[in-house]
This record gives sequence, C-alpha cells and structure tokens, in this order.
Amino acid sequence: MSDLKDKVAIVTGASAGIGAAIVQKLLESGMKVVGLARRKAKVEELEKGYEGKLFAKETDVTKEEDIIDAFKWTEKNVGPVYVLVNNAGVAYVSSIDEADAEKLSVAGHYPAGISGLSIYTASKHGVTAFTESIRRELAESGNKIRITSLSPA
Repeated sequence: MSDLKDKVAIVTGASAGIGAAIVQKLLESGMKVVGLARRKAKVEELEKGYEGKLFAKETDVTKEEDIIDAFKWTEKNVGPVYVLVNNAGVAYVSSIDEADAEKLSVAGHYPAGISGLSIYTASKHGVTAFTESIRRELAESGNKIRITSLSPA
C-alpha cells in the first residue's frame, strides 16, 4: 500500500473497537492518521511503532462545531484529507418511547438484539445510508472522489 504513504486519513470513533483497529491498519500503510474521538488519550495510545504518523484530536461528532474544527485543523496542520472513515455512532441508550428527539441522529443493517439500543442501531444504519447517498452523488457528478461502506461481520 505504498500509494497511501504520507496521505492523510481521518477516522471518527478512533478510540476503541473497529475505529482503533482501522487507525492501526492505516498507520501500518504509512498514512498520516487523524483519530477523532471524545477520548483523545485513548487514541494517543494507539501509536506504537507504525510507519505512519498519528494525530489525536478530541472531537465529539454530535457537535457540528467540533466536526468543522477537526477538518479545518487537519487541513491546516496535517494536510488535505485523502481518506475519511466515518465510524463513530451514537451510543445513547433509551427505549424509543422514552428517547429525547434531539438525540436521535445518524446506524447497521439489522435491529439491535439488546433492548435499549434502538438509537444506537439507527445511528449505525444512518452512517451506512448517508455514505451510500454521498457515493451516488459523487459518481453521478463525475467527481473523482470514491466512497464505500464496509460492514464487518
């Protein structure tokens, strides 16, 4: 993957789980990776002897101003974004009849098997649908940006 060396990637939800694993794989390929997460210190723990360079940026993806700031900071301090991995979801636990409508947001392919995770499932399905919509718009416009969605398991 030498064609990715020194290119810039942003990974949301980079502090744990799939997001952290993606960060590590991108670092292995030599990329400059900006890991966005509310827990910046957890992201910083991921850089251990990789060819690439890790930049941890505290970001809450439920706050528009944090997202805008993260992209501006990345472009100014690291470089233009070549890869974006939208991994973060909202882990807001509530039954749907008790949910705060302002916390409903962007989630997977199947309903959660655990009671109280309806918002989280919707969040993950929203990321998938949003990504597919953007992919189609870019393809139809003739834009050279390519986008895809991966669903582990």
